[in-house]
Amino acid sequence: MRRGLPGEFDFGMVQCGGGLHFRRGDYLYQFYAGWPWTHGGFRRLTPAQRQDKAVTWGRQTLYLAKQRLDGFVSADAPYSGGWLVTPPLVFEGHRLELNVNVAAMGDARVEIQDADGNPIPGFTRDDCNRILMNDVAYTVGWGDTSDVSALAGKPVRLRFEMRSAKLYAFQFRAQQQ
Repeated sequence: MRRGLPGEFDFGMVQCGGGLHFRRGDYLYQFYAGWPWTHGGFRRLTPAQRQDKAVTWGRQTLYLAKQRLDGFVSADAPYSGGWLVTPPLVFEGHRLELNVNVAAMGDARVEIQDADGNPIPGFTRDDCNRILMNDVAYTVGWGDTSDVSALAGKPVRLRFEMRSAKLYAFQFRAQQQ
């Protein structure tokens, strides 16, 4: 979690409460405390400031932060574009689901490769439907299919090509009921 802007109650430091979080829909809510000084910053206060409860503890309270589900870290691609390739992995499931945020002028595609890095026919970058949205559970499609179950149990690599996009997470899921 980022600290606040200069002058804000949590500019100096934030401390998240262990186990004090919960999920609602596509968001994670987390309780935290914020201070206007950094670790050790209290020592730099003047004696008068230390006595002034408004300066020292007056703004200390419990706050609630709202963040994107699994939005702790992302692989970011600039407008000029970028790509990343996973090491070989073996999965179970029928579809590939992404937690992705694509900006207005951006896009993303996913290519599935064999363990040696060769594109698998039917799952190439060109076969992949362009991803143009912000979603925590976007199902990737290649042409008219999203079914990847034929590749389950085999080592594959995923190549993500993105432009003005953030990839937060991916997972393989069972067929939707």
